[in-house]
Amino acid sequence: MPGNSILVRNDPPLFTIIAATPDYLKNSGYAGRPLVGMGVFEAFPANSSDPKHKGDLHLFQSFMQVVETNEVDIMPLQRYDLMQSDGSFTKKIWRASNRPVLSVEGQVAYIIHTAEDITTQLSESEQDIRDMVARAPIGICVLDAATQIGLIANDSFLEIAGRSLDEIVGNWYWDTFSDARPFYEEALNRVIENGVTFRATEVEVPLRRNGVLEMVPVTFVYEPLKNAVGKVTKVAVWVVDNSTQAQARKAISDSESMFRTMAEGTPVLIAVADETGNATYFNKAWTELTGRAMQDFLQRGWADLIHSEDRSRFVNGYLKSLAEKGPFREEFRMQCKEGGYRWLLAYGTPRFDEQGAFRGHISAGTDITDQKLFQQQLTTALEQVRLSKEAAALGTFDMDLKVGGLIWDERCRILFGISHNNPVQYETDFVNGLHPDDRERITTVINDLLSGTTPGGDYDVEYRTIGAEDGIQRWVRAKGKVYFNEQGEAVRFIGSVLDITEKMMAIQEIERLVEARTQELAEAYQKLQSTNKELQRSNQSLEEFAHAASHDLKEPVRKIIFYTNLLKDQLKDQLQDREVQSFARIENATLRMRNLIDDLLLYSHVTERPPDFDSVDLNQKVRNVLEAV
Repeated sequence: MPGNSILVRNDPPLFTIIAATPDYLKNSGYAGRPLVGMGVFEAFPANSSDPKHKGDLHLFQSFMQVVETNEVDIMPLQRYDLMQSDGSFTKKIWRASNRPVLSVEGQVAYIIHTAEDITTQLSESEQDIRDMVARAPIGICVLDAATQIGLIANDSFLEIAGRSLDEIVGNWYWDTFSDARPFYEEALNRVIENGVTFRATEVEVPLRRNGVLEMVPVTFVYEPLKNAVGKVTKVAVWVVDNSTQAQARKAISDSESMFRTMAEGTPVLIAVADETGNATYFNKAWTELTGRAMQDFLQRGWADLIHSEDRSRFVNGYLKSLAEKGPFREEFRMQCKEGGYRWLLAYGTPRFDEQGAFRGHISAGTDITDQKLFQQQLTTALEQVRLSKEAAALGTFDMDLKVGGLIWDERCRILFGISHNNPVQYETDFVNGLHPDDRERITTVINDLLSGTTPGGDYDVEYRTIGAEDGIQRWVRAKGKVYFNEQGEAVRFIGSVLDITEKMMAIQEIERLVEARTQELAEAYQKLQSTNKELQRSNQSLEEFAHAASHDLKEPVRKIIFYTNLLKDQLKDQLQDREVQSFARIENATLRMRNLIDDLLLYSHVTERPPDFDSVDLNQKVRNVLEAV
């Protein structure tokens, strides 16, 4: 710390002294006496016998200004009498300043109060005052109280005023600053009359600088300077140009205006809360969703609108982020003006000022009801797929061709005889797990798919696997698809596998039975061929016999017909009607006998040609029978 300083804790109104330099102890009259641990105003009480001096009040105000602004406050020369051990007071004039010491959060934790006793110097030479004014980092002008004529002005004051030294020193103050006179002349007169400091913080003063009238943002003080008897003899005008701060505030204001315009025009629910968690702003999207007026939001909050099942979780999450000065993310249901609930996703971002002090959160809430419904539908669909997959005993695989990762589910691992849950590899687990007789065929199919040789990227194959751990042979049906990027490169290969071992075993059994039955039929056919040959030989013999028998049988019939006709011709003149009928009957009987023999011969040839069907006159047949009776 500087030579004449104390370190004060920020604990108003005490402002406890926690450290002091030796020079300060000496100059303040506390050399050899305890000072640390006392409040500033306890250690240095005001001179109650001279109430017109307000050094204690000015010091307190300076401390508070440092706390509120986080900035150094250089006080005007102050009279602050010191109390002696006998209770009397010694007049003292001080040059004092107060500098903030910030905590890691950017808050004022301590104040370094530096005070220099200039009582002797002030009385020795006014030149010292002039030198002090000239060296001051802020604008200072000293006026004669009786005439309000400028006596001293430093370069900082001239720069702020936009005037030359000749325009101020030796001239009536209000001649130089006539544009500001209507606003501040009365204040200056009261300072001279009453000896009370006048402060104007961050005001716009009309100043004609370099011939141009401007509204200049400044903070200035009319500080009465008094003689030994307390009469105001001079007035010090302390001025600080706030143009930079004003521009910064305008930029902030413009930014806030832009923010509000944006916030009011978006369907996103925007809210702002301070460092204590109290809301300071809600955009109109909140009102449109909930029907609650803005003023009600600011007074009542909105936690009561959160669904009872979500409220505790949301509040605890928010309080945790508030305590940690960090971000938060919560999903919750909020009651809308129609009475139902909508799902919201809220993101909260912490806000910090330029000094790093936490200033609260700004949050944005998005309606995710549709996403939630879709997620529920998707969850249901996935569950249905899972159940269907389990019912169908389907396994799945997913191959990321960019990073080389291969994912098998439990069912897929079982089909390759793998029980572990370690990562699987294409060569080690898949290719080596294929049956040797199927390996080249399947890898060729996959290579053609990945290279784009096979159009469409569709994968549909059957193959056998040999279990890596159990050695069991299984039949697998695999279906999948290869996906390509815009450059035509294969990036992903996904699909499913199905155990078809029982099906293939059944097909093989059917094929075995069919083969056995075919063999049986072949043997039966051979037997039938042999039988047919034997039958053909037998028929041939039968035909030969029938032909011979027919010829032998027809010979007697021909003789009977011949001799019967011969006898009838020889006796025709002697035959009676009855005898003629008898000869007719003999002829008919022999003709029928000949026809019978011909029919028998024809029947013996039935295997060589299909039988012919003729119309038969049954009446004639009956007559023939009757005649033979």
